[in-house]
Amino acid sequence: MFASAVSAAYPYITHTVVMRPYVMENPENPEEGDPYIRIPGAPVQCTIDATAGIQFVGMEKPEILTFELYDLSGACMAVFGDEDSFLDFLFAQSGEYQIRLVTANWAYVGYIGV
Repeated sequence: MFASAVSAAYPYITHTVVMRPYVMENPENPEEGDPYIRIPGAPVQCTIDATAGIQFVGMEKPEILTFELYDLSGACMAVFGDEDSFLDFLFAQSGEYQIRLVTANWAYVGYIGV
């Protein structure tokens, strides 16, 4: 269920995560109703590294507005406006989580075990 590969050289530091992009229904005001269309786009891989940050494989990194972390029950644990704070918080956790990287038009959703 969780697509995460850990680098052998740096255990628990680098993860490759399969992210599903969801189109935002109302990008101008995502608080109105359910902000995500139910059918995801084609999966995208990204690497999440404690020191190198977040990189998207095969595409330019989009401008991420919010970095969100959820537990597996769907409860929001934290929302960050900057990547460094998100990474610091993420790598201080242990367990399996849902990550949402939200841009103006897309929400990239994936699962990670840290």
